[in-house]
Amino acid sequence: MSASGAARGDEERGLVEVVLASGLSRTRWLAARLSGFAGCCFAAALAAALGLEIGAASGGESIPVQAGIQAAVDLAALGLCCYALTLLVS
Repeated sequence: MSASGAARGDEERGLVEVVLASGLSRTRWLAARLSGFAGCCFAAALAAALGLEIGAASGGESIPVQAGIQAAVDLAALGLCCYALTLLVS
């Protein structure tokens, strides 16, 4: 939804013209939105990994921290791939 809004929804609201009139290129504007989404995506994935570690510890199990971080990176990469594909389509 975020990628679709970045490409199509902002055009309907007239935000694209305002941004382009300010001198910012469309590519740079989309890159800024992508970097913001990427930061939030990585933060959410790391929070999920932390929740996994806490849940495992409360159940008396242990999961290597490195495996949790690798899973978080994979989850964030999947989110970014979906974002990029949606942006490309819209």
